[in-house]
Amino acid sequence: MLLLLAFVPFWNMQFNGVWEIFDQGHPLNPIDLFKDYLYTWDNYANGVGDSSFIRLSSIPWVALQALLLYVGLQPNISQRILLIAFTALAGWGIYFFVYNLFIFKDLEQRRISAFLAGVFYILNPFSLYWITLGVYPVLSIPLLPFLLLFITKALTAYEYDKHKAINYIFMTSFTTIFAFTVNLEILLINLFFLVLYILYFLITNISKALLYIKVLILLILITLLVNLYWISPLIYSQLSYSQVSTIFQQYTKESINRAYAISSRPLNFLQVLRLHVYPFRHDLFEVSNPLYPIQLWVTSPITVLTGLVILSISVLCILFRSKDKYIQFFIFALIIFIGLSGGTSPPLGLIYKWLLQNMIFFRIFSDPSKFMYVTSFVMATLLGICSGEIYKYVSFFNKIPPKLSILLIFSLILINVYPVLSGNMCGALKTTTVPQYYLEFKDWITGQGNNFRLLQLPISPLGFSSYYEWTPFPEYGISISVFHKIVRLPVPVFSSPYQPASLTLIDLVESSQGHLGKVLSPWSIKYIIISDDMINPIDWKKYNSTHYKTLMERQLDISFVGTFGCLSIYENKAFKDNWVYASSVYVILPSASDLKSYQYFVEHTQNLQPTEVVFLSEEAVRKIRDIWNNAIEIDELIGNQLKERSNDTSKLHGNVQLFYKQIDPTKYVVNVKAQEPFILVLNQHYDLGWRAKIVDESLNPPHFMVNFYANGWYITKSGNCEIVIYYEPQTSLNVGISISSIMILLITIYSFIYFLSRMRKMAF
Repeated sequence: MLLLLAFVPFWNMQFNGVWEIFDQGHPLNPIDLFKDYLYTWDNYANGVGDSSFIRLSSIPWVALQALLLYVGLQPNISQRILLIAFTALAGWGIYFFVYNLFIFKDLEQRRISAFLAGVFYILNPFSLYWITLGVYPVLSIPLLPFLLLFITKALTAYEYDKHKAINYIFMTSFTTIFAFTVNLEILLINLFFLVLYILYFLITNISKALLYIKVLILLILITLLVNLYWISPLIYSQLSYSQVSTIFQQYTKESINRAYAISSRPLNFLQVLRLHVYPFRHDLFEVSNPLYPIQLWVTSPITVLTGLVILSISVLCILFRSKDKYIQFFIFALIIFIGLSGGTSPPLGLIYKWLLQNMIFFRIFSDPSKFMYVTSFVMATLLGICSGEIYKYVSFFNKIPPKLSILLIFSLILINVYPVLSGNMCGALKTTTVPQYYLEFKDWITGQGNNFRLLQLPISPLGFSSYYEWTPFPEYGISISVFHKIVRLPVPVFSSPYQPASLTLIDLVESSQGHLGKVLSPWSIKYIIISDDMINPIDWKKYNSTHYKTLMERQLDISFVGTFGCLSIYENKAFKDNWVYASSVYVILPSASDLKSYQYFVEHTQNLQPTEVVFLSEEAVRKIRDIWNNAIEIDELIGNQLKERSNDTSKLHGNVQLFYKQIDPTKYVVNVKAQEPFILVLNQHYDLGWRAKIVDESLNPPHFMVNFYANGWYITKSGNCEIVIYYEPQTSLNVGISISSIMILLITIYSFIYFLSRMRKMAF
């Protein structure tokens, strides 16, 4: 029955096409995505690359997608299979949880309680959204009941059967491989809920606390080893150069502003969904229209009324089982997570604000409604238990048919989620196919190599997602880059306002005086894409791309290539492969953000190839005397001397020859022939994890930022030398994957042996 209910949200959804507007996390080629996930550096992120620590826990999930494609299933079909499977798993998981954890007087009551809990968990709109209709399916939701049950069984079984307890420990650790995946916010919410439960369990069993702590230590140790593939790079990077802390710092102001905006929506906790509905205060976005103006059914009086009744039935569970310690915890958790899902609104608003401002890991919770996903699990459990108690109570008095009460509760759930039954939970759910011209462009750009970047214009304003006219309702937008996540071009693309370098490049494009190609060269931009199918998210009107096309036509070093549907392609004629290059010519800028001086210098200096020059800020090289003494200040170059000798650029040409080979996204081997000291440049986003090592030498050269964003090292060795550039955290990932794989193999062997021994005992 639960398996059939899992098909309900999908029965009227089309299965043709390659992409669903609501299923943005499933790329057209999961195999390529899986290969990228095996590295600690994401070459495509932000257009200039970025560390991928946050996404490493998703390797098992991405591997599952890749496996289905490898066996011959198309992405859209495999996606549907996974969504239905996860929905069914959610229902079966909570059925298994209620059936095995709680005590019932008879088998029929046990089955009824477990069944209704499973029904509500499958069809609960918030759970269903995150499992099926979100940016990516979240396995944490269907696996959370298993985790809680396995932890409880491991603690309670250790007193009388250590082998059974160890088996439950192994089952818990193995489950975390998929439960602690995909979304960092969900991972932290999971951990918070589990820690809260464990603390409550220890307090209520204080006499056996020491015994349980031993079990927990073993459980935590094995879980850490199983998940070492993503934990080890995080720990290593944090200890080495506080990289993880830096990542979380960037969420501070944005998280607080966004939490205020979302919390001020006129929705009670039963209406809080991940989708943003109805107008709310726009402190962050400063527009007169709601960001996601979808009139959802969740605001209807019927949904609110039935939701309140369901909540009331759930809370009534405490009257029937006031001494049940599990019920007490779930009531407590219900209050906590309902309060947190309200964000900065009462009653826990002050606590939420304090956590945002003072707890570093809490700063990513910019959307407090995500706490509702635990609330749905808690409510499903309480609703199921209370339904069983009502059934037993009605059966005792025998005045009305007992099964009628269960039928009424079942009907109440169906009425509450009736749009789910019709498939119209979030408005239009029609299949959306990515336009063919995107795929044609991908085929063309694949043949152009992979040592360059693209710039897509126009770029949406900061704070808004990219919108396209070919989506079912363009005002919903797309929260991730089509080029990066869906079509997955083989080269990085500047396309999002959330990419810091993109806003910098927009300023350079708008103010260019005719040599835009040279100006963009340090960013390794070879092609510019002007999209005619994008919509301005502020007024929801189609962008006028004529402005950008006119700008391109005025450039002396930019030429028109052709069109692919709504995509107009322009080539940078000044492009030169500078993904890795070396130069003995250094130009010092007053600061790392001094773009005006840089642009004037590049556009007014004849015979200048920017890829033969390294641009530095004073802060970057002040401590390196040799660079400082031999560098040229840009003010000198754009002053009177340059005007008098405009054709004399001899001192702007170095004497360094270089050949490099990319081994993988985290490693480059460079062979250099130089007659003097030079600066080696890697055009990836500056990160403390990048290292350059001269072969046969023990010391690493100084590392600093160059060209506004890239990595630079000062090399004093002349003559022929081999240099290895590598991203240091990759070693910790490789070690972590090896240890995790060994642990998973041992767990599998132990569980198999334990299962055989149990079968033999049952046979005799």
